[in-house]
Amino acid sequence: MFGTRSTRKTWGAPADEASARGPSGAHDTLRELRPYLVGAAILPVVAVLYWGQGVIIPIALAWLFTFLLGPIVSALERAGLGRMRAGKAIAVTLVVGLVFSVLGGVGWVIVPQVTALGSAWASYKRKPRPKERASHYPSS
Repeated sequence: MFGTRSTRKTWGAPADEASARGPSGAHDTLRELRPYLVGAAILPVVAVLYWGQGVIIPIALAWLFTFLLGPIVSALERAGLGRMRAGKAIAVTLVVGLVFSVLGGVGWVIVPQVTALGSAWASYKRKPRPKERASHYPSS
């Protein structure tokens, strides 16, 4: 371990000869082909993600919601629901019901406002006044 011999494996030549030779031809070829090899490795990954987005996106959203809502469920279990027979199921049901109630309430408030904005959109568009029209369109 503390000797002068190298423990590095070299194929076909001792350590001092291998370092004196420089990079081999195969190493140069791999260095030249590296961008193509990286592209060939990335292409199937992108294809799988594109074709699998119908499955991957819901799984990713489920993971995200689990990550976000897990602490609330744990807090409800610590508050006393964990001692009940179906405490975890009740805590999860309460949290999911709370989330849907909040989303429904937000939708209840926002949808009428967006609908009113859409129906009044034409009145918000104004035509340029003659003075503005003259500055935007110079006469020839």
